Amino acid sequence: MAEALAHAHKKNIVHSDFKPGNVFVGDDGEIRVLDFGIACAIGRSEKDGHDATIFNARSLGAMTPAYASLEQLQNSDPDPRDDIYALACITYELLSGKHPFGRLSAEKAIEVNLQPKPIAQLKRRQWKGLQKALAFKQAQRSLSIDEFLAAIGPHTSVYYGLWSTALFIACLIGLNVYWTLNEKQTASEVVKVAVELNPEQLQKIKDLLELADIHFDVGYLTAPTGSNAFWAYQEVLKIDPYNKAAMDGINKIADTLEQQAWEFYEKNDRSEALKKVQEGLEVNPVHKGLQSLREKLRFN
Repeated sequence: MAEALAHAHKKNIVHSDFKPGNVFVGDDGEIRVLDFGIACAIGRSEKDGHDATIFNARSLGAMTPAYASLEQLQNSDPDPRDDIYALACITYELLSGKHPFGRLSAEKAIEVNLQPKPIAQLKRRQWKGLQKALAFKQAQRSLSIDEFLAAIGPHTSVYYGLWSTALFIACLIGLNVYWTLNEKQTASEVVKVAVELNPEQLQKIKDLLELADIHFDVGYLTAPTGSNAFWAYQEVLKIDPYNKAAMDGINKIADTLEQQAWEFYEKNDRSEALKKVQEGLEVNPVHKGLQSLREKLRFN
């Protein structure tokens, strides 16, 4: 699908009504993207002639709201990133079985501040790439089909070789820093300083804790960025560094991720288990249960 759209974009054509109903699988297994009847021509210059006919899906009213970009709904000029938004919606459906915004239009999704739920099977890099392609605002969206594919596709063997070397060096440096800091910490105890909070700060903490509970209940533990339980607890700690409720909440997130990791481990899905362990250690690096399971997975 991406290759078909990329080919059209190179010809300065935007599909403008890309959706599952316009994607067909032939008897030979070949994927075909059809229905370019209302596609929009872009980048047309004066040399093409003033009498050139340009069909515009916006003026024809033929777009499908669930897959139309915000710019399409606002009748803006056609842009390849319109198709990228639709492609990202379909990609999300293929991977999760659900539309990222419950089939709501981009305008309605923004109005209710709807965020797509992370897909567990994706690596963090891939999820970030899919998120970028799903961005409501065109300026924040993936610039091209190639950029989108590079973000969600697999890395090359060269990448993993360089990454492994960098990781080894980082571990050596990290161990050296750890030993240095550990020696300093044993030499002096950390003194907690009470923070005096004004009524406005107290109310903000209360609101953030309530928001964190909501995010936790719907499963938004560490994602999406800026709208999850871990983020809300961190915001509380920025105001009150020793807030017990926030610290307990962070530990609860780590405990939950440990439980999820064990569930994957018992299903013999080591890869997903390790992802949950790493996610949990980013929340609480000294969590004993997660550290123990990480070592178990490494040993296996």
